[in-house]
Amino acid sequence: RRTATPSTRTETTAILPPPTSTTVPKVVDAYISFNEMGNSYYNLGGKFLPLGSRFYSNMSLQYTFRNAPLGERLGFKKVTASLHLNNLFDRRFIQSYTGSSSNPYQKLNLPFNVYAGLDATF
Repeated sequence: RRTATPSTRTETTAILPPPTSTTVPKVVDAYISFNEMGNSYYNLGGKFLPLGSRFYSNMSLQYTFRNAPLGERLGFKKVTASLHLNNLFDRRFIQSYTGSSSNPYQKLNLPFNVYAGLDATF
């Protein structure tokens, strides 16, 4: 016959300190757009010149820091870093015309380009 014996194992509970103000919640936003425009025309001196149709894509990434330690020292409520990629597929198309209707110059769109930004909120 077996009898139950009380357990001699002890349990320990760790008490963690509460989170401090140096906790940095991160928020990431990503956007991608696909744009298509059908045939269009540009009026230059009363003459309508064709722009043609166009398709292009853009992408944007944003990373937001809230309560960042350096930001708190500088007095910022939040800081957002962003990266923008325009014309992802490097499509070329006529943006507009300049000059005169008898001697027009084509203005093309920008090729693939990247720029970054930094935004701080007080």
